[in-house]
Amino acid sequence: MANGLAMCSAKLKNKINMKAKEHSEDLEKRRKEAKALHIGGVSKFDMQKFKDYVQTYDAKKNGLDNDDTIVKDMLYGIGLCLNKKEFEFADGFKKFKTFIKAFL
Repeated sequence: MANGLAMCSAKLKNKINMKAKEHSEDLEKRRKEAKALHIGGVSKFDMQKFKDYVQTYDAKKNGLDNDDTIVKDMLYGIGLCLNKKEFEFADGFKKFKTFIKAFL
């Protein structure tokens, strides 16, 4: 009888752990979605602002001879042109990277 009770207890613990894991994964998914900014069907992108941003760069003057740096800097510019208040500076760029990952 004790053996059967222990077996039942182990099955119950396993089931509880599985449910807790599912709940944790669902919660993490919801947190990521909440952090991501949803644009919807309306364009908030300021194309002229982005053109002006890109025009300020001269690869030789700004030391942008590294593709990685150029891509990150252009992504930062895209974030600024979507929502400067939300995506400005280092913390804003972190938010933008979260947004772009969810978007892709």
